Amino acid sequence: MMVAEQIVLIAGASGTLGEAVTRTFRDEGARLGLLARRLEPLRALMDRLGLTDDEAICCQADLSRPQEAGDAVRAITDRWGRVDCLLNLVGTWGGGVKLADLSDEVWHAMIATNLHTAFNISRAVIPPMIAQGGGRIIHIGSRAVERLGGGQAPYNVSKAGLVALTRSIAVDYGAQGIRANVILPSTIVAERSADEARDRVAAEDLARVMLMLCGPTGEAVNGAAIPVYGGRVI
Repeated sequence: MMVAEQIVLIAGASGTLGEAVTRTFRDEGARLGLLARRLEPLRALMDRLGLTDDEAICCQADLSRPQEAGDAVRAITDRWGRVDCLLNLVGTWGGGVKLADLSDEVWHAMIATNLHTAFNISRAVIPPMIAQGGGRIIHIGSRAVERLGGGQAPYNVSKAGLVALTRSIAVDYGAQGIRANVILPSTIVAERSADEARDRVAAEDLARVMLMLCGPTGEAVNGAAIPVYGGRVI
């Protein structure tokens, strides 16, 4: 098993991608800290996957709030003494309005959800990773970093900022054993299908890429922005 007995924090675990990632890492023997803004979806996820309290814990946290991000990390380190991997799946999409017509509220909300959350949870998890000699940090970005969509400036900027944040972590902490990478998916779908549009990627496939980055092979990968489009386009 690639991550047997590793402690894996999954932020944004309650969605479609979160379930696929939770299942994949459960099957590979990891112990899981599941984070979301509401506890009920996390408990339902544990029930669906048959996870026991020995295998996973649920943490309610709004990662746009630094204190809650720190509390969530402490809950996991208090339970298991370490955090080996952070998988940050938190994010949202929004578009349809060009820059000159954007409200301040829309701009700040997108940056808060897609970038501030990543900053807060990364900042919280780095000290215990340094203390234990290293760890893996993986953020979910977007293909929009490389192929900008029109009418979605806040989304484009927030995801580009996420790449810069990830690479900054890689530069600052690579010598201390931390490997930070960002995955750039196209549209994420629940299941792989031959009938899907050419630019869609199954949640399970993304989970397998994250697993590779958290396993022994991932030791050699740091500061990478990895496109994952489903294998049909480049």
